[in-house]
Amino acid sequence: MTSDASGLVGLLAQRGDYLESIADGVTEKRELVAAHDASRSTVDRAVRQLADAGLVDRTHGEVSLTTAGRIALDAYTTFRDAVAAVADANGVLDAVDDDADLDVRLFENATVVEAAHTPQKPMETVENVLRAANEVRVLAPLVLPSHVEVYRDRVAESGLDADVVVTQAVLDELVTNHQDTVETFVESDDAALSLANDDLDYGLVVASLDDRDVVLVVCGTGPIAGVLRNDDPDAVAWADDRFAAVRDGSTRLG
Repeated sequence: MTSDASGLVGLLAQRGDYLESIADGVTEKRELVAAHDASRSTVDRAVRQLADAGLVDRTHGEVSLTTAGRIALDAYTTFRDAVAAVADANGVLDAVDDDADLDVRLFENATVVEAAHTPQKPMETVENVLRAANEVRVLAPLVLPSHVEVYRDRVAESGLDADVVVTQAVLDELVTNHQDTVETFVESDDAALSLANDDLDYGLVVASLDDRDVVLVVCGTGPIAGVLRNDDPDAVAWADDRFAAVRDGSTRLG
């Protein structure tokens, strides 16, 4: 197998579809010709390159993946799918600072809700989760009045377990325009309101629902460009750690 990592990455990008076909049981060259609508010479060249790299074996006219080939294919498809997921979110990521602390796990298997198509849909997505949640952990870089009312009512009437970290600008606006919500949080045994030491590059909601946990990443600290929704356990684990890191460095209010 080639030891040239960059060359192997390039080969996977060029010939990864052949590895996928072989993994799916297309093992004869004539079948590969048909599956890829390619000439016999093109298939011969692709198989030879993959064999030279140690990714496939050729035996009696058939091709099979080596152990290295299976592992490389798994790595390639994981990488490809992750890049595709980030690309799907490009429209909302434009609203986030380039140095924002985000992880690729947030994008894998995520649903992207863009404001460009339906301006109210991202806000509705967050609000629906807030109304259904049993517990929420929130990083809030902006004030959305309709959401503030949901927090207030759910904490006051339903005992929602809410741990919310806000920026100084958000706190100032809450004190000025939503004093009742601040008082509800301060007086509740189930809610906590804290002040972050630094600005927040995006909004984060980690919500516990009856059947699963959900992560919502709110992109944009002015107008919301969109929301990423993900209930994959890896995404939830990263978001939990991110919230905890910010929360541990914040100052509890009240």
